[in-house]
Amino acid sequence: MEVLGDKLKASPDHIKSAADQWLGLPKDERDRTMVFASGRDARAELNQRIQDGLRADGTLGKESVTLSVLERVNTTREELRYPQTYKAGQTLEVARAVSEIGLRRGSYQVLGVDAKGRVELKVGNRTVRFDPQKIDPNDKRDALGLTQRTDVKLHEYDQIRWTQNDKERGLYNASLAQVTGVSSTGISVKTADDQTLHLKQGDPMLERLGLAYALNMHMAQGVTTDKGIAVMSGSESNLSNQRLFNVTVTRVRDDLTLHTDNKDRLISAIERNEGNKTSALETVGRLEIDASRDSWAGPSKTDKTFNPEVPADLAKSGSMDLSKHRVAVEPRVPDKPFPEKDISLEI
Repeated sequence: MEVLGDKLKASPDHIKSAADQWLGLPKDERDRTMVFASGRDARAELNQRIQDGLRADGTLGKESVTLSVLERVNTTREELRYPQTYKAGQTLEVARAVSEIGLRRGSYQVLGVDAKGRVELKVGNRTVRFDPQKIDPNDKRDALGLTQRTDVKLHEYDQIRWTQNDKERGLYNASLAQVTGVSSTGISVKTADDQTLHLKQGDPMLERLGLAYALNMHMAQGVTTDKGIAVMSGSESNLSNQRLFNVTVTRVRDDLTLHTDNKDRLISAIERNEGNKTSALETVGRLEIDASRDSWAGPSKTDKTFNPEVPADLAKSGSMDLSKHRVAVEPRVPDKPFPEKDISLEI
């Protein structure tokens, strides 16, 4: 953190400070400066503040269109195994068939959770139910995800990103585009590879986009920029970690300013949190290591980290050489016959 010097700035309204810094730059500097956030809530606020500022200074067009988009809900694989994760109105996205819960690839509207803890989904005119506890905890394919509807207002010249792939048209998840026109019939965009597309009302990609003035830090891998403005909150101790900090620092060539709400708390959080957790739930601080059995009903919140050590007696040189150990094994005794089997009784 010492490398930042006076570029580490603390303010109770640090997200606003970061947005104001970017908005205060000349246009050519804005084009060379990316904005990063450690969490989704901070990213959403940065995007809204920057869009409001651009509209106020005349950078964006006056005409606008409001779209209902599907925004990913921030859940882990483990959280998807708990019924309380699912809320009415969400959409369950199934990227590939999940046989253990009987769902094929597709999108399902979440109706709620029944008294037995089963998630209720709408499939056409039918209601189907599945037990989330049956989801395989060892499946790392990320076949399931939750989204929720939210409104996004777009203006001409807004910067957006796609949240899903449309490979036939060269639109890829997390790639950027610029809105070049808005109307009651849809929007026109200029994509990252300079093609111009008009997305009419009803186009599925109109549900799969969002503002992109700020990016999540974990999405910055592979991105390089001359200058950067970043937001990390000391109060989000599990999102303020060494891994995300290092990703952000290495994405910027020349200059980085980091905004936080509490400098000492942020430094402490980064120093103690490497960002390499033992599970997805620990990453968001919702799992205790060796939690009591009373916590079986769902994930709990803690800041504990899991750093197992080899006991001192085993760490001694040669103590792990199993060839030196001998274990007595009793000779095998022949099995006694079971008369029940002889008379074909099932026991």
